[in-house]
Amino acid sequence: MTHPTSTTLLAVTGLAPQVITETLYGIAQSQLDWPHKIVIITTKKGKQAAIKGLLTPQPDGTPGQLKQLCDELGKPPVYLTEDNILAVSDADKQAMDDTRSEADQQALANFIVKEVAKLCSDPDTRLHTSIAGGRKTMTFYLGYAMSIFGRPFDRLSHVLVSEQYEYLPDFYFPTSASKLIENRNGEQFDCRDAQVTLSEIPFVSLRSLFSPAQIQLFNDMDYADLVAQVQLATNPDSINLTLYAHFNDACLMINDFEVDFSDNLMEYVFLLMCARQGEQSEIKRPSAVNIKADPELPQKLADNFLKALALFVTDTDYRDSMSRANKVNALTQNDAVCKHFTHKTLNDLVNKGMTLSMFDSRRNDLKTILQRQLPMTLVNIILPHPNTDSGGETSEKRTQGSFYRIPLHHYRIRIETKARY
Repeated sequence: MTHPTSTTLLAVTGLAPQVITETLYGIAQSQLDWPHKIVIITTKKGKQAAIKGLLTPQPDGTPGQLKQLCDELGKPPVYLTEDNILAVSDADKQAMDDTRSEADQQALANFIVKEVAKLCSDPDTRLHTSIAGGRKTMTFYLGYAMSIFGRPFDRLSHVLVSEQYEYLPDFYFPTSASKLIENRNGEQFDCRDAQVTLSEIPFVSLRSLFSPAQIQLFNDMDYADLVAQVQLATNPDSINLTLYAHFNDACLMINDFEVDFSDNLMEYVFLLMCARQGEQSEIKRPSAVNIKADPELPQKLADNFLKALALFVTDTDYRDSMSRANKVNALTQNDAVCKHFTHKTLNDLVNKGMTLSMFDSRRNDLKTILQRQLPMTLVNIILPHPNTDSGGETSEKRTQGSFYRIPLHHYRIRIETKARY
């Protein structure tokens, strides 16, 4: 595993940017990796407050609070500019003052998730995420995103300060020298006496459930779709599959989540063939051993593949009683079939049956397509497997004579020959 060489502090804030300096103070006290950069997610007003409180020098020429903290602790400056203070865009793509609608909440969730995904894509940078500031929904989305994208070396923390200092707008961190500040009632408190506690929060990382390609896909996925996939991956017993066998709607629905196969018809028909294994002859891999036991196996597989393809062309004269050559001739009269399947492919099925190379290529390509769009947990549920006791991938020796099927109960699999729309 790559060891990160730098650390980025990511935090959500509202109108109290003090959580940034408090968190940095806690990091120093806990002797954790000192951040090289800060990224803040906030609102339009929160960005103004962060610029004023952390970066803007005071009227007497005193530096902003962030530089004061670094100087006080003797730490290197932490990179923070106005460009790293990110004001969330609302549903209308305008900088958000507050989350007032469901659409704004969705925009907020998408913004936070995508930022965490982007920051966690750099293997050389550790992400230290603080959920001490901002609205509760912001901290929830940030924590959830860390559960999906966070890596073993990333951190999630919360910072606590002494109760009487918690809501003082002039308190940013405990000072070594005496520094008096007042609350709204005129009571004075000395910054030197404040206590700051950084609490590291263990989080359950689900990142290992997903392939690198899927993690990359999540970078551009809306929050709602991300949640739907994670729920499916962590609750496989709730999965129902619907396969739409229509050229205008070659689509696999996993509950409410869609996997489009319009550009991968060969693999989709292979999946349909295995999905129909309860209705048709059982699907066996055409290995040398299996063909020796059943010399007609490649032709039987070809018939089953053509029957699955025929589901797409219900207006074509296609009958089980027809010869295999006549079946192919009937299918090639359909323009949509010819668009997706070459005459050579169909004729090879007639003359050679489904060879071992074709069988393995279609299954391997199907696996690759599913891995691009789904967590591995779901891929292993949908990808046809030999029905051995161990389930999942098994050795060649143990799969001889085994039937390939989608490892779900038949009542959880439905095939529709009409388009959804």
